[in-house]
Amino acid sequence: MRFLGTCLLPLSLVFGLLACGDDDDTKDTSDTSITETDTDTDADGDTDTDTDADGDTDTDADTDLGTLSGKVLWTDGTPADGVMVNVCHDSCRSTSTESSGDFLFEDLPPAFYSFDLNVLEDGNWAEGLVPIEVMAGQDRALGDVYAMEFQDSGTVGETWQTLPAGDGLYITGNASQMTLPFGEDEYLIEGVRVDESMWPNLDGIEGDVLALWYLGVFRAECATPFAIEVDNDLGLLAGDTVDIWYSSYEEYSWISGGTATVLPDASLIVSDDGAGVSSLTTLVLTQ
Repeated sequence: MRFLGTCLLPLSLVFGLLACGDDDDTKDTSDTSITETDTDTDADGDTDTDTDADGDTDTDADTDLGTLSGKVLWTDGTPADGVMVNVCHDSCRSTSTESSGDFLFEDLPPAFYSFDLNVLEDGNWAEGLVPIEVMAGQDRALGDVYAMEFQDSGTVGETWQTLPAGDGLYITGNASQMTLPFGEDEYLIEGVRVDESMWPNLDGIEGDVLALWYLGVFRAECATPFAIEVDNDLGLLAGDTVDIWYSSYEEYSWISGGTATVLPDASLIVSDDGAGVSSLTTLVLTQ
């Protein structure tokens, strides 16, 4: 009788226990005895395993990084397959275009990058160096990027001489004033004028763009600025001035090359004293 007596429970307690047992799927949030230690650096409370390319320990997308995409085309508008696309900031990353001409860079820290092309096809191809900005959390689409061959290429001697460097542009250079990049051994001045419909993205450029040329030998440095002359097919008036800009691989930016002035007969735009380009990369005239 003592055994049976100890098993009898008040009916209110029995019904209460049954009511609690019916809800098997309800999580008991009042139990604080079990805690989860957050080992990642984002704002959530998980402890998942890191499989992404950033420096934290979670698998969530890092909103501090960006992407850069685009399509490389030949000048006839067809996709350029197998072109190497390079982005550099402190270190460089490269990828090859697909058969569609498309390329994609993921997980890029926000910064300005030096962007250029390396065409592996036969021919004398410009690299088209421009600075490109990638912002945090941004999917940056460049659109169409055109691979172009040089129109002009001439050997530079050790005396000052003026050579054509693409439609309407002439550069005065001297081999003794040039430092060639690693792997190059020919002292050349090369250039191609880029039609406005094929201009690249011009992040950070100041003023309205009037004309643009890709130059070579790519990244050759000039100890003193190489003077430029440009046929005035831009409709400028005598005495008008324009700004000279060239892209810098090392500084991921546009560098001012000074100014140029339209001659009194309005036939030519000539760089002013001490002005010109100090690196054979991409030349832009603005106003």
